[in-house]
Amino acid sequence: MDRWLSGEGILAQLDSAGGVFALYSPHTTGNASNESVAELVATAPARLFGFASIRVDQWNVDSREQLEAFEDALVNLDNMIGIKLAHAHQQFRFDDPRYYEIYDIAGRHGKPIYLHTATSPNPGTRTEPPYTSPAYLEQAIRLYPDTIFILGHAGWDSYRRKLTYVDVCIDLAQRYPNVYMEPGALGAKRAAEVLPDFIGRIKKAGVAHKLIYGSDGPQFPGYVGSHLEAFVAAMQAAGYTVDEMRMILADNFSRVFNMPEFEL
Repeated sequence: MDRWLSGEGILAQLDSAGGVFALYSPHTTGNASNESVAELVATAPARLFGFASIRVDQWNVDSREQLEAFEDALVNLDNMIGIKLAHAHQQFRFDDPRYYEIYDIAGRHGKPIYLHTATSPNPGTRTEPPYTSPAYLEQAIRLYPDTIFILGHAGWDSYRRKLTYVDVCIDLAQRYPNVYMEPGALGAKRAAEVLPDFIGRIKKAGVAHKLIYGSDGPQFPGYVGSHLEAFVAAMQAAGYTVDEMRMILADNFSRVFNMPEFEL
């Protein structure tokens, strides 16, 4: 599997899908080193960008050490433009204040945080609302207005195959300027039945400017392309304009991450 997750492998998947750039987070969030991510994205620094992560499994013992190493990675590793957290996988609640310093560091350094929301079909992940519902993030969102929170998977409940937390995500994105959404995996076959509903809710709520496209790829060869095709087809069927689609597919990312606009 590693050859598909190498820099060359990801670039090949991008090229086959017509993609311009990709964000790379560790193989295992919180366990794989940030240095390994930086090494991989150095393969193509104009097209690959890294997300840092942090270990939390021994937080009561080594939180200070982990926070210092995490902040050092954000500041000193090249092309590390954001942060990836996965509360359900890493087994810590959205509303646990012991971890709020992570959000503070992110805001001070202008690094958006991508947070896995809702459930996962993978074994060993938490499914209870404090680990999956972005409603439990609202206190942190209010406390750290300079920190950008990107609600990964936009509340798509993959375990139950339902849009369980999508409306919560939309509500937070409407009310808070520092909240965005990302729809990774909603273009997958697993979500085919709910994708049109999701796309319709985004359009009806008027939050296209708050949606940053992602695929949750590469998953398997061809996934990046099939996810993109399904997502674009759903937007076209829902009557999205070309400008709205470009905003979701590229421009929102450039604005939030303070990057140049990409040629599509």
